[in-house]
Amino acid sequence: MGGLEFALVQMLSCIAALHFENFVSAAACPDGTFGVNCKEQCGKCSKNISCDKTGGMCSGGCEGRFRPPLCKMKYPVFDEAPRFISHTLTSITISVDNISFSGDIYPTNYHLQYVKVESANQGGSWITFGTFAYSAKVKQHEIPCLEVRSSYGVRVVLIDETGTGYNGTDIPCAVYNTSCIHPDKVNTQLLQHTIRISWQLSAHHCNEGLYVYDVKENGSNTTDPQLPFGLKPFTDYRWTLRYGNMLILVGNITTPESAPERPEHLQVIKRTPHAIWLTWQRPRVTNGLLRKFIICVKLLSSELRRQDRSRKLLEEEIKVTLSMNYSYEVKDLEPSSEYNVSVRGMTVEPGEPAVLNSVKTSLIVPDIGSQLKLVDDYIASTILQVIIPPADSFLAKNSSYFVVVTSDKEEVAASLTKLKMMEFILKTANVKNDGRSWIAAEIEPQDEEQLFKVGDNRKMISGTSGDVYWNRPLEPGLLYDLTLVALNWQDGEYESSFAKLKHPDQALSEKEGGIGAEWSALLLLLIIPVAVYFVIRKPKQTEPFELIYEDAVPERQVPEPDRTPDYHAADYPYEVVV
Repeated sequence: MGGLEFALVQMLSCIAALHFENFVSAAACPDGTFGVNCKEQCGKCSKNISCDKTGGMCSGGCEGRFRPPLCKMKYPVFDEAPRFISHTLTSITISVDNISFSGDIYPTNYHLQYVKVESANQGGSWITFGTFAYSAKVKQHEIPCLEVRSSYGVRVVLIDETGTGYNGTDIPCAVYNTSCIHPDKVNTQLLQHTIRISWQLSAHHCNEGLYVYDVKENGSNTTDPQLPFGLKPFTDYRWTLRYGNMLILVGNITTPESAPERPEHLQVIKRTPHAIWLTWQRPRVTNGLLRKFIICVKLLSSELRRQDRSRKLLEEEIKVTLSMNYSYEVKDLEPSSEYNVSVRGMTVEPGEPAVLNSVKTSLIVPDIGSQLKLVDDYIASTILQVIIPPADSFLAKNSSYFVVVTSDKEEVAASLTKLKMMEFILKTANVKNDGRSWIAAEIEPQDEEQLFKVGDNRKMISGTSGDVYWNRPLEPGLLYDLTLVALNWQDGEYESSFAKLKHPDQALSEKEGGIGAEWSALLLLLIIPVAVYFVIRKPKQTEPFELIYEDAVPERQVPEPDRTPDYHAADYPYEVVV
């Protein structure tokens, strides 16, 4: 063998030895490594299967987004799904913005894919609409030929320089709908405090279950819409109809009127015998256009001697103005009576009333005239006869008449002036309490005129107080002034008036006699001759006879009046002066 051949054989032996050494070392690498001396690490092989010991390839594919065959680099994938732009009945328009992506490889192209939602989970169901070059510019794409009223998933698959890309189910996608026919008008119906919205369905109408409508009070500060029920009366609302998140229609509506709330601060500011003055403020919430106020006055009870049963309920109406405060005079009421008063506002229906449960009219001033009258044809030396006028028709049950006598000379016993009623009545009658006046009687008012004899020496218990008054005899020849005091009394309140004689009158004296004196003189002319006869004739000793002038003229006998008054000791303590 020549030198050349020897050298060739030796070189081939070295090559064979080298290949043999490499083969032995690669086959001996542990799982997860490959290559010379096992220095290379396997990529992310699917199911954690070890890669090829020599070349490092994953025969079963890669895990997740890693690119085969080595499964060491990730495919590029968008971080977000395409954005919705618009839609029609059969198309959806989306935009592929400069969306950030994750991965180890820069994309060169992308596939725009879509799938109907009902078949999204079926294998190989994604349809590639087109392949487009990737750039940083925003691009819009319209996906046509879709079904009406249908939902579609839309995604973008990025492609690298090898012409492959990741097609896993975890690529971000969005679901968009093709358009349907939305209503262009709706019917609004108000039921009490609820708004109901309805519309007609078209051939390609949208899913009714996805519509939502709500309302919001105009001028409200809140940003949250409210449900279309429990609304305020007579209030402006803005309603909206939405399809999912899409605004479809907007409108305004005013809820109907209802009864107003009660008026505020109802009170009585003035009372008279026949009227009351009311004042109040309009309701805080009117719930509509306030048209009028209704005032209702109902008679509860009356303290009058004579009651008018014909009118127990009075109802008045007043128009509403722009004022906040209102006042009204309720007339034609009865004095000394108790009423229930209510005021309510009126829109399309009456509202809740404000009520005063008890309002009393005041007492009336008794009307007995200004002058007392005497009976002209009645003449007596110790009595004056006066005409008591009929009772006022509006006197209370506890009303009384008092007859006050005032002498020009006579002094009244001090014990009489200690009566409390005496002081009160004299002050009411504008008569000085100087010891020359007294109350002769308390008289209950009657519907007709009464005749009263002043000085008939009777002790009277009359009227409503139950007090005892002595109608003491008058002294002949003295001047007397008579005052009639009318006292209208109820519940601690009173009104009074009085009437006097036009001029003080004089009781007949002994010398004037009147008709009684004339008869006495005539009888005296008849008796004197008889008396003379008996004086001339000598009387027998057994027939003593004494002529007394008072016996001969019985009409002139005036008994000594009983000047001792009789009072209720429990009512007025007094001292008896003899």
